[in-house]
Amino acid sequence: MPNILLVSRFDEARNSHSALYQRALERLGASVTPLNLEKTGWLGRLTSKDLNGRMENAILHAAPDLVIVTDGEVLREGAVDELRRLSGAKWIHWFPRPGHDGSLIPQAVKTSDVVFAAGEGTASYWSEHTGGQVRILDPACDPSVHRPLRVREPFKANVVFVGAASPYREGILSQLIEFGLAVWGPGWKKTSLREYCRGEQLSAENFVRAYAGATIAINIHRQGEGPPPDGSVNARLFEIAAIGVVQAVDARRELRRHLVPNEEVLTYSGMEELRDKIRYTLTDSTLRDRMSYAARQSVLRRHTYMHRMREILDCVGT
Repeated sequence: MPNILLVSRFDEARNSHSALYQRALERLGASVTPLNLEKTGWLGRLTSKDLNGRMENAILHAAPDLVIVTDGEVLREGAVDELRRLSGAKWIHWFPRPGHDGSLIPQAVKTSDVVFAAGEGTASYWSEHTGGQVRILDPACDPSVHRPLRVREPFKANVVFVGAASPYREGILSQLIEFGLAVWGPGWKKTSLREYCRGEQLSAENFVRAYAGATIAINIHRQGEGPPPDGSVNARLFEIAAIGVVQAVDARRELRRHLVPNEEVLTYSGMEELRDKIRYTLTDSTLRDRMSYAARQSVLRRHTYMHRMREILDCVGT
């Protein structure tokens, strides 16, 4: 198995996925050297070289066979070509967040052996507009992290949403208050839903607890991002399914590639439909158990980060 330099943002909150990519690669037998795009700590910010310098040191030290850059981060123009002269490593860029605006994808296509993007629409759009091939690689889950849990207060609630506040999300969630709403994430204390906010900063572990304590989890994709038409799905779709909770998710065009609407997840296209489905599903524990079990089994079979990392390794023949 290869030596891999994994270039990403590593932290315990918004960018906790990066550690899951590393874990999946290591479980597949790869040797992984992580390079954090963030200069962590005050000493690191004062003494670290610029990204190009840190990349150069990491390549010389790790002697990677493969460099994987995630979350749309690319180096300054020409830097990848310079760095590639240091080793024979293959380069992959992966844009795992759905709705990414793609402004960095053309540069990635020029400088990488393979480029991946989340979603069929995004990959097709940028393949057409760059003249290069952008492959589909969606986000996923880690069943060792995203798993059913028994939780206590304050993590128990009928209807739960975890994510950053936005006017769009506030408009939807404000119409679900009567069902027993709880929200978690940054920004909610400054909205009309401040009384229903149970915490603004969540660790990856408490993200799982917050959704594990839900009777129904709400999944609302961001709006107005990504190239048209963007119908890709977020990592939350797979994570909630792996946690073993029924979720209600806005009906995305590509959702059917992953889970079966209204058999494995509840889907909605408007508020009345969402409210009706929540009202009915809250009263039917048998339905909830059947749907949550089916969704969990589906993601365990096909949608873990080990599946995604295997695709990356297979595409470069390692």
